[in-house]
Amino acid sequence: MIDLLYYLIKLFVFGLTFVIEFVVYVIGTKSKVSKAALYALLINGFTWPLATRFSTLESIFLVEFIVFVVEFVLIMLMFKMKWWKALLISLIANTITMILGFILLVFGF
Repeated sequence: MIDLLYYLIKLFVFGLTFVIEFVVYVIGTKSKVSKAALYALLINGFTWPLATRFSTLESIFLVEFIVFVVEFVLIMLMFKMKWWKALLISLIANTITMILGFILLVFGF
């Protein structure tokens, strides 16, 4: 039962991350919802497992910075947008999810 709860919490946290970044992508890129959803799923499907695997209270800022840079590049390439706009979208999305991640780490998730 504990293992199931652990994985359900992880799935819930991934879902929150996906929804937050998806909304930022839709607003920031003005893309179709389906395109933003697919790209949010692909980008977070790549970066989220790495971030959760290596995040601790001591390393969260470094890990989030690396995720921010990787997502910035992926957003720029996938959405075919100017670097400064992709940088801003990545910064907004990752600031929100970093705050969420920090809160969840403090509470033991």
